[in-house]
Amino acid sequence: MHFVTDRNGRIIVCSIPEPLGARIPTEYSPDWERLQNGQAIIIRPHRSPWAVPNMEGEPELGVPIILVASPILVSERVAGALCFALRPEGRFSDVLEVARSGTSGETYAIDRDSLMLSSSRFETALREVGMLEVNGRSSLNIAIRNPGGDRMQGYVPEGEPLADPMTEAAAGISAASRSDRRGISHQITPYRDYRGVYVVGAWQWLPEYQFGVITEVDSVQAFAPVRLLRNILWSLLALLAATLFGIFAYSSMMSSVLRRLNRAERKLEKLGQYELLEKVGSGGMGEVYRARHAMLLRDTAVKLLRPSIADAWSDLPF
Repeated sequence: MHFVTDRNGRIIVCSIPEPLGARIPTEYSPDWERLQNGQAIIIRPHRSPWAVPNMEGEPELGVPIILVASPILVSERVAGALCFALRPEGRFSDVLEVARSGTSGETYAIDRDSLMLSSSRFETALREVGMLEVNGRSSLNIAIRNPGGDRMQGYVPEGEPLADPMTEAAAGISAASRSDRRGISHQITPYRDYRGVYVVGAWQWLPEYQFGVITEVDSVQAFAPVRLLRNILWSLLALLAATLFGIFAYSSMMSSVLRRLNRAERKLEKLGQYELLEKVGSGGMGEVYRARHAMLLRDTAVKLLRPSIADAWSDLPF
């Protein structure tokens, strides 16, 4: 719908007959004052005070609209205004959809009282769980409040939705609207959104338009890369632990082998009362060592026969 008003806010030309001759509602007055000063204005999504065509083209009172108005200047004086009534489900929501991320990210607008002004990305799911009527729209029908549980998983809250506390983002928008400050805020600690799903998000109040914008994404999706890195880190730590255990086990085994070898060497180096000092020669039957007698305390020669020779000697009858 589009229409033209005179300087006093009376509708003198309109694309539909119902508002013709009516004055601009008093609720538009704060914005209309800026228009009288020569500024173009955008009045946030609200319910139309006139019967305008709904999505099916039938006239309906209270249809959500956004009013965009530009002053008509005659000799540098405001003589009236050219106005367009747009549906928030159209261009307004399309602009916000540009900021969507992944499969769960969405950007939407709300007023200072936590009422959603644009379309939700999850309208079909909201209808399935009873948060919207069968043909209902999320714009001006969804309160951005924490239901206390995940509605998408079958949780059904008690009481009216407006009795629930605002979500972290909606509360931030409400607080910023009271001071009319524009700063951007965010929270990376997961909190429940209007569906009851844990999300992380950022938000900003736009004082010139008198609404706030919220961008959120499910925490499961937001922290997926962190979980992947954590799993890789734990895998590396497990591999390192296994490697250290293998090194420790190998060191223990080698220490045990070395101890046994040392004991064997000491046994070989000491035959009865003789301590073998060094090898001095070898022949066909065995090897000769320089040895020392423990009692006589003098060097002597000891010949060790090869096992085959020793076995043959042991078989002799004498």
